[in-house]
Amino acid sequence: MFNYTLYNLKISSEVELSGLEKFCGDSSICDLKITLGDAPQKLGCPPLLKRPCTEMAENEFIFSAEKLGARFYLRNGDEIIVDKNCFKDNRAVSMHLLGSVMGAALYMRDHIPMHASAVLTERGAVLFVGKSGVGKSTTACALRQKGYKVITDDVAPISLDSGRAHVLTGPSQLKLWEDSISMTGIDDLEKIRIRDAFNKYYINTTDKLEKDRYPVFKIICLAACNHSGFKLEENNNANGKVNFLKNNTYRRAYVDGLNRRRQHFQTMVTLARLPMVRFTRTHNKGDFSAFISKVEEVILK
Repeated sequence: MFNYTLYNLKISSEVELSGLEKFCGDSSICDLKITLGDAPQKLGCPPLLKRPCTEMAENEFIFSAEKLGARFYLRNGDEIIVDKNCFKDNRAVSMHLLGSVMGAALYMRDHIPMHASAVLTERGAVLFVGKSGVGKSTTACALRQKGYKVITDDVAPISLDSGRAHVLTGPSQLKLWEDSISMTGIDDLEKIRIRDAFNKYYINTTDKLEKDRYPVFKIICLAACNHSGFKLEENNNANGKVNFLKNNTYRRAYVDGLNRRRQHFQTMVTLARLPMVRFTRTHNKGDFSAFISKVEEVILK
């Protein structure tokens, strides 16, 4: 068995997972257990949502990516069965476990994951939110080069505590495309290709964080544009902020499929009370250094 910590969970797994911090201890005392076995072919109750690769009910979840050699069954947010009869590539299995399947487990535990990266500042966590490819990981990596620690990358689970939003600490790695690695100047760090068909890599960092969660104090929305340079705007419209956050919830279909509408709404409203800034920027490498300097100026305010 492999023992890991992730998102304030102690995980005991028969499958080796990449980029997670290992812990020594009693593997029988864990929050989430991952085993190899015969995964059920269907849910034990009628699904609330059914998609080509996914079936969901309030506390059950099936995800099938059989072309990539992976199939999973999740129950109650604390048990995952990896189908031993559909296991071809450990990297593919690990990628889906730490993505879609772990996302469902977080929902079941009432943590709402955002499609975001987060860095730690003296005032707390800053979330970088936006669509895939907009530069969330690249921005977090560039700030790490300036001395900030990365709390989590790509998936940022939000937990509500005493009316405040906290982001849970994620894996000690970034996921970056090859051109982003070149742009941020981190070619000397260990990198592992995520999938053979992609020029995208896991970048292992040595960041050590003292806590398992940090209060969020600011949200930066990232968007792409065609013109050179970048544009900065304050976002003070409450409804607009809520809608933006809803649209950038990780695997938003899970909200209905796993019956977490109330928890999702409460989290969106809580996050929308925080200061939110929108950066629209080009992917021109020549503008990147100035963009990062402006981001740092904003998060230090």
